[in-house]
Amino acid sequence: MNTTALIVILVLVAILAFSIVIGFYANKKMVFRDPLGKDSEAYLKKMEKSCPGITGWIRENVCDQTGAEPNPAATYQKTALTNKDGHRVTAYHTTAGKESNGVVLLLHGQNGCALQMMPYSKMYLEMGYDVLIPNWEHHGDSEGDATQMGFQEKEDCAMWIEKAMELYPEASKKHLVLHGVSMGAATAMLCSQNEHVTEVIEDCGYSTLHSEIVDQFYHMHMPGVLGAFGFGIVNAVRLVWFPSMVKPIKSVSQSTIPMFFIHGSSDSTVPYWMARSLHASKITGRKELWKVEGVGHAKTIYIFPEEYHKRVAEFLG
Repeated sequence: MNTTALIVILVLVAILAFSIVIGFYANKKMVFRDPLGKDSEAYLKKMEKSCPGITGWIRENVCDQTGAEPNPAATYQKTALTNKDGHRVTAYHTTAGKESNGVVLLLHGQNGCALQMMPYSKMYLEMGYDVLIPNWEHHGDSEGDATQMGFQEKEDCAMWIEKAMELYPEASKKHLVLHGVSMGAATAMLCSQNEHVTEVIEDCGYSTLHSEIVDQFYHMHMPGVLGAFGFGIVNAVRLVWFPSMVKPIKSVSQSTIPMFFIHGSSDSTVPYWMARSLHASKITGRKELWKVEGVGHAKTIYIFPEEYHKRVAEFLG
């Protein structure tokens, strides 16, 4: 073997090693770290900063947030299922009453928990919708060791759709809405072809997981494509799936149901161009895009709560 060929091989090995090292770091940070949402007290403190007064409301209305013992008189009760991985996953649910207009599944994001979606739930109860709010695997008090960025969550979402229909059979015949934020929005889009879903509202979801990982590496001042390649290798070894398998934009392009895309123009976590791509990819069915000027990631409902309520209500009719 000549010297040039040896140098080329060594450089390629070094690049591959570097890719795997930074991929392992990102995989640990995005997939295997414990989300803040696993500690409900810590998450409530975070929520209180964005939505003053929400902590007291949650403690009063959510069954296991009112003290050491569950409160059977609380507005929100808890249910649980076992997913295909054998993990016990939980959800809160409540009803708007006898004349419900439909049922909505509220899907939280990475690092969050079901409590993250309580401001959205308050809005939907005012609109007359029954509500079910899952804790994804590895979030809240659900079991599991990894956040799977929509890959496993879409399977669990299908399971929760069936549970919502069981809990609220009449309401689910009118509307069965998926409303997700960030990773939850990506999951909602991945489930948009479910035969029971009537509308999807996605707030700051990513178009593809690969593109999101590339963008996150750029924010860390690391080579995006190289990092995403290493991330994919590490993830395939640890969880047996590749980021390229999580493509909400493909599901959107094949869906025919109404979709509402909400995205802040100043989002540095999931860039706004992804919302434009998602909206453009939807060929069939009613669609609407709300570009929220100057707003960051998952902040719209806190900054413009009245307009958020108005636009969602008008979209659902």
